[in-house]
Amino acid sequence: FRNSLCYIIGGIGVNLGDRGIVINEIHSNPDDEMELVEFVELYNAGGQDVDLAGWYFDDGLTHTFAPGTILPAGEYLVVCENPDHVQD
Repeated sequence: FRNSLCYIIGGIGVNLGDRGIVINEIHSNPDDEMELVEFVELYNAGGQDVDLAGWYFDDGLTHTFAPGTILPAGEYLVVCENPDHVQD
């Protein structure tokens, strides 16, 4: 993931801690490498909102979640290269 990132919050995996966050979906290495459609989708399977501030990816994807990044219980969050390409 090179430049911009997006967050898409909507309304299961690898556990990212005792807070119920799982990696729900990974899309990488698209057939057309010019398409900026790679993404990682997180899901909060827990019963409480989770503050992701300071959480980070550092292998294959480099991103640190900013202060105030909250993933509500039962919701999804997508980290992607280009929001316009992923939302289509």
